[in-house]
Amino acid sequence: MAELFSKITGSPSFVPPYLDIFSLAEDQGETLASSRTTRVSKICLAPNTHSVLKLYKYPTKYDKWRGLLRGTFLGTPAARREASNLHRLSAHKLSPKVFDYREERRYGFLCRAVIVMEFLEGFLPMQTYLELGDEALTRSIMDAVLDRVNAMHALGFEHRDLFPRNILVNPSGESALVRFVDFRKGRWGSAPLSTTGRNRDLSLLRTETDS
Repeated sequence: MAELFSKITGSPSFVPPYLDIFSLAEDQGETLASSRTTRVSKICLAPNTHSVLKLYKYPTKYDKWRGLLRGTFLGTPAARREASNLHRLSAHKLSPKVFDYREERRYGFLCRAVIVMEFLEGFLPMQTYLELGDEALTRSIMDAVLDRVNAMHALGFEHRDLFPRNILVNPSGESALVRFVDFRKGRWGSAPLSTTGRNRDLSLLRTETDS
């Protein structure tokens, strides 16, 4: 597994290999978000240090076959693609840092995958601040978000799931700090990103913030 993480990032894992990351990701720590096939949790893996675990799982036969067709067995799994995107974008302070990535396979089929990433202290989903109804704060946050979206697009990356829940904001300071998450749908293109790609991302953001 350490070799897999090094292959993706070119760096050694920060997580001890003896830790059962899969068990921790399944039911330990504070749940931050969950769906039928994913669980995102906050957990302490080292003294006074929190990390975020994102678990990909395939609990039903339908999920297993869907995962197979989307790259679980043939091609690149969504979890591995997201880990790679996180690593590349974190170098530009556009996403959390990735500390480890592990896969559990049986007979070649991917059963579970876990991304271990940085917990961003002081960051909350953008929607949390927009719901306060503070016009000055909203304007400041939107300016910062659009600036970071432009920086991401300048690298040739299209998020393709740019909803407020996937934008983390820390508004303290002169300008808000912004990080993006959930990159499983994202893809790289030519830099800078085409007008079509930029408009697709911005239309998702505009639709949600206007509603």
